[in-house]
Amino acid sequence: MSAVTSRCRLHTQGRDSQRNLQRSIAARKVRDGLPGLVAALAAHADEWAVEEGGPFLLDGRDLKASAFFPRPLPANGSLTARDSA
Repeated sequence: MSAVTSRCRLHTQGRDSQRNLQRSIAARKVRDGLPGLVAALAAHADEWAVEEGGPFLLDGRDLKASAFFPRPLPANGSLTARDSA
């Protein structure tokens, strides 16, 4: 009886590890696609700003000023508390 229980447990663990592997592969694909989506959104926001003559506002704030759009590092290459906010 113990051998049957052990074999069943190994089978379940194998299935869980396969499921976790598939989940991590899917998450990596999504993560790898994010920079392209952000770049496309930034390009569309820029086009909109040119056409409309002002920044694209989301909830009253400039979309390009949000945390989703990385800012270039300062010339010295280090961030201060003010730069990261």
